[in-house]
Amino acid sequence: MQGFAKEFDFNESKIKQSIRKRFVTILDKNIEKNLKKLGYYEKVMRGEVKCAIFGKTITLNNISLIIPKDGEYLFICDDFKCYVEALERWT
Repeated sequence: MQGFAKEFDFNESKIKQSIRKRFVTILDKNIEKNLKKLGYYEKVMRGEVKCAIFGKTITLNNISLIIPKDGEYLFICDDFKCYVEALERWT
């Protein structure tokens, strides 16, 4: 297993930078500000935004990803299955 670790660069900072280039936010501390900037804050507050994977209602507390797609945004909740599915579909 030691050889395996040497073959790959598991630099957490580089991984986060790579993900941030593709997605709007990941558990961002400024989520309210970002949602307002994107024009989705009120929709989230009214419960109108659903997870793009299984349809769970998105709240300020359960957003894990916001993915730009065809001029719109796909929201992914914090359910690990949804997170993994989103990364598989859109990366």
